[in-house]
Amino acid sequence: MNDTEQTDIDILEIDEELRLRPYGGMNDILAARPWYSDREVLRMSEGMETGIYDTAAILRMYGYLSGAGELYMIETLEKDGWRPIGDAALLEDNLPITVGDAEYRSRGIGRCVLDRLIERAREQDRKVLKIGMIYAYNERSRRLYTGAGFVPVCEVVDTNGNAGFRYERKL
Repeated sequence: MNDTEQTDIDILEIDEELRLRPYGGMNDILAARPWYSDREVLRMSEGMETGIYDTAAILRMYGYLSGAGELYMIETLEKDGWRPIGDAALLEDNLPITVGDAEYRSRGIGRCVLDRLIERAREQDRKVLKIGMIYAYNERSRRLYTGAGFVPVCEVVDTNGNAGFRYERKL
């Protein structure tokens, strides 16, 4: 799936002001451009050597994520309506969460999103959730996932030599 909506997936409500809305195509790609131009987001999610993502790179990434599982936009309710602030995906072998808008980081949103995705995985009768890799230097994400019951299962090194860990959580 490239830039088309995921019409078979429902909105996942978290609370009155936070939700996960299924990926909806080009408008979401354009909303994500500032996040994937942010060096901190890229360093923590993709590695220290990753360059800024252009529209085509985000399209490829979102196409992969939406084709491999369920891709959601993290949205918050503001005065003028719902606004995307990040993205998250529920895949067979990964559970990436990105709070892209710096204004919303370190507010507990990642934990709320993770809790709702764990609930969604239970609704699907999954037995285990896996995290492909969290970089060793990404303490914030490591605390997020371990705080939700994920345990490191092995150490891994990416193609650029950056160390990290794979995590799993039994449901």
